[in-house]
Amino acid sequence: MVETYPRELPVYCPWPDQLCTLSDWKDLDAKAVDWYGSRGLPEPRELYTNTLSGYGICRVYPRAVNKTVLQLMTQHAVWVGFFDDHITARDTPPQHVRACLAGADRVFDTPSAPLLDFCPYLSAERYLAEHLQAAVPESTWVHVASGWRAWLTCIVPGRAIGTLDDYLSWRFLDVCGPYFAAGTLVTGDYTLTSQEWFDPRAVAVRQAMGLLAGIDNDLAAPNPEPNSPNILDIMAEHHGVTRIEAVERAVALRDLLACRLEHLVTQLTARDGERLARHASDVAQMVRGHLDWYEFTHRYRERPGTIRPITLTPTTAHPDHDCLAPPPAPSAAWWWDLGAGVSTATCVPADQGDNTCDLTRPPARKHQEVPL
Repeated sequence: MVETYPRELPVYCPWPDQLCTLSDWKDLDAKAVDWYGSRGLPEPRELYTNTLSGYGICRVYPRAVNKTVLQLMTQHAVWVGFFDDHITARDTPPQHVRACLAGADRVFDTPSAPLLDFCPYLSAERYLAEHLQAAVPESTWVHVASGWRAWLTCIVPGRAIGTLDDYLSWRFLDVCGPYFAAGTLVTGDYTLTSQEWFDPRAVAVRQAMGLLAGIDNDLAAPNPEPNSPNILDIMAEHHGVTRIEAVERAVALRDLLACRLEHLVTQLTARDGERLARHASDVAQMVRGHLDWYEFTHRYRERPGTIRPITLTPTTAHPDHDCLAPPPAPSAAWWWDLGAGVSTATCVPADQGDNTCDLTRPPARKHQEVPL
């Protein structure tokens, strides 16, 4: 019997279905498409209209209160995917790639300064950077620019990604996780001090969101890409199994990370100031927003290849695993060392009648081992 990839996968996601109603997502999307079309970029219109980024932005920022920034984030969401393709997936000459990445980074030194726009992607980036900086407090812009620059370092071609830890260290940056996490501040009505932003638990929350978005991306669009490692390839190599056999292991890993993110958000909400708790909650909600967008955008549902997209179905039925055991990867395992009292936490399995993580209750029974 020939094995096939599943058509649908339940994935643990305790965050609710939410959609921002501050602006109609279709209006955001139409304006972003018109803006992108005016920048002299090479993609045909039918390609960049398929991203439906307005819908995605309204899903990941359901509590947004700033219409101007919401529009700019939608435009960025269209630009960022195609700039990534330009650098990593189109056989762009290496000399141009190096010059383009250097120019993209210089944008943040002085966004309003003259820049030699030898590439239209840089002109579009400069527009976004200038307008975002003008629309938000300087204390918040620092976090936005830092996250954006971190992503640029991540897409430099030639990075060796051969182990699970390599993959996790790279993936949360590759989906522009720190930048989009800062979007919770720029679309919202609050900011964080540097001390709050760099609180290790806040850093872990942002990393977890980026990793979950990246893994969900790989699962939803499982076709191998030559310049972008897929979690299925990493898990198959790690365990000596086929890509299809690696699906279960990849889901187990992402569900373990989702569970840990839920613990971290609970700790921050219960014990810390309102702004840090709000940020953690907003960032975690992005996991659900990404899932909803993946099932809607044509960017992932209509990719060429031989493997059909997999539908990821959010479920609040808690996975039956011991979430006290971190994954065998230092890049994420350190999250398990955060927070007082974590060592006594446990997960309550779905069949115990409670679909949430309980941070105080002792284990009801031995959990199944997560096949990582």
